Amino acid sequence: MKTIFIHIGLSKTGTTSLQNFLTVNHSKLLQHNIFYPIDSQKKYVQWNQHVGLIPSLTQEKLIFFSDDDNYVKGEALDEFLDDIKKIEQDNILISSEFFLRLYNDSSIDLLQNSLKNYNTKIILYVRRQDEFYLSTRSERAKVGFPHRISVTNCISDTCLNDSVFLEAANYYKLINRWAKAFGKENMIVRIFEKEKLYKNDLFSDFLHIFGIEMDGNFEITNNLNESLSLEKVRFLQELSHYLVSYSNVNNKKRFVHQDIRNFIIQSVDLFEKGKLSEFFSDGEKQQIVNYFEEGNKLLAKEYLQNETGELFSKITAHTKPLHSNTKMSNDETIKALIKLVEKFHWNIKQTEQMYDRLMLSIRNQGLLAKERIDFEYEFIKQNSLLEIEYYLNEYKDVLVTGLDPILHYIQYGWFEGKNPSSNFNTREYVMNNLGILDESINPLVHSFRNS
Repeated sequence: MKTIFIHIGLSKTGTTSLQNFLTVNHSKLLQHNIFYPIDSQKKYVQWNQHVGLIPSLTQEKLIFFSDDDNYVKGEALDEFLDDIKKIEQDNILISSEFFLRLYNDSSIDLLQNSLKNYNTKIILYVRRQDEFYLSTRSERAKVGFPHRISVTNCISDTCLNDSVFLEAANYYKLINRWAKAFGKENMIVRIFEKEKLYKNDLFSDFLHIFGIEMDGNFEITNNLNESLSLEKVRFLQELSHYLVSYSNVNNKKRFVHQDIRNFIIQSVDLFEKGKLSEFFSDGEKQQIVNYFEEGNKLLAKEYLQNETGELFSKITAHTKPLHSNTKMSNDETIKALIKLVEKFHWNIKQTEQMYDRLMLSIRNQGLLAKERIDFEYEFIKQNSLLEIEYYLNEYKDVLVTGLDPILHYIQYGWFEGKNPSSNFNTREYVMNNLGILDESINPLVHSFRNS
């Protein structure tokens, strides 16, 4: 009988990094009799994971899919069940922290019933609750949720007054729900702490579940979705009052505003002050952990056979809290915005310089063939792709040359980064389609022919 392994997270326990690792090492896993689905043409495969199965189980829509109704009708689940019948390997592994969205027992029961002809194991990593709280707040800040990190008196403030957090961090209750459907003996619980991971490594620990030793045959991938600095989280939280959340699917600005957030997140030399892990004082950390103490002890005893009831490492008494105020002052916010604009400006200048040097190098390789010029001229003219009045008004130097504007754009304009109309950005198109430079293909012609 085949065995289905379902890795359900938790979030902020290296789940995305694991999924990337499993995808990259798909062929290596096959050699160890493990099949990890990676075919993105399958409805249940998205972003190196298997989130497409969730709507089939909850009968509720997710914002990620354009054809939500088909997912809710169960097409993704049916496709998965049909596929695993044909798979040669004895072990099938799927992964998605969105399985934790099976809030109702009926959804978990539906999954169990769908897999009743297989042995099914549930893999779950858990993280000390104070660290889990801070990491989830960092993750929410990345996509525009305004929730602030609480400061003093965590019990009465945001942290332990947050019903979503309380539910997600009650690991014992969560695991029992899954154990009720699949059996305690089929729960594989791992601790997300470096010292408690096999060989102090997440990838080695995960492979060890299957009796596989990490060796040089496996490709090691980068860690993804790492937590942000305290300064970045604070700044993103301030911006969340003015930028549209990425989850607001009805607002078209969400993509542009997410680009702004991503720029801040990816800028390694901006807003890097303070480790988020040191935000809470030792007392505040202990206060959070104490709240879940009873459940943590039961989890350790019942699922890890640890009679001492110790689930996580103890909090070391050396951390000084970095916070003085969770809300940035107006002065701090303005200074942060100025730094952001300066960084944007510098990146634009760097891109322009790179473009100019690239175009000069290509332009110096030789003149365009007459046949190419004639073709592009007729193509642009017949399709009215260049706005002559706009081109001449925008670039006075073209008017001085006396050249036909279309001919100028073909021979000189696009190499100089000039735009043929107000609706087409030459530099941007070239930088997003660098492949056209191999043959000096006119970006305007390329765009129209591939639209």
